Amino acid sequence: MVTDNFDSFASSLIEQIPFDVSKLELDHFGYQTSSAQDYEDLKEQSLTLGQLISENIVSGRRVAIFRFSNPYKYESYRILGFELVEPKERQICESELDHLEFVIPVSFDEFLKIHNNAKWDLYAKDRDEFPKITLQLNNGKSVKFHTKDIFEEIPD
Repeated sequence: MVTDNFDSFASSLIEQIPFDVSKLELDHFGYQTSSAQDYEDLKEQSLTLGQLISENIVSGRRVAIFRFSNPYKYESYRILGFELVEPKERQICESELDHLEFVIPVSFDEFLKIHNNAKWDLYAKDRDEFPKITLQLNNGKSVKFHTKDIFEEIPD
């Protein structure tokens, strides 16, 4: 299940962030699947956790967004949902928790100015759909920051 080992996963990522995120909203997390079949199986299992809100092709692979029936509680956070991500064609990867995503209360430029001691990946900062800034962490995982929660970002 996509929430297995979530607490230890989230703790391991948050402890690598070079600034305090305790006041930010942790609105969702990402789970990377290992194959198209794994994606299908986990998509079916995930329907026991909540509602499938959206499924689109993003960067050449399927991404399903689920809203928990009851927010997932981790420490002081109430997580609203999660992404299930299919591998890209020819991508070899494990089926595992992949990233956390936080909502920031200011613009990207303001946030970057405040946290200029972090090593940011800005590849998606100015894109039209799902803009975000990313911290790549030591374990190959990432933490992403955006200005709207994922359910506000989903096109109608």
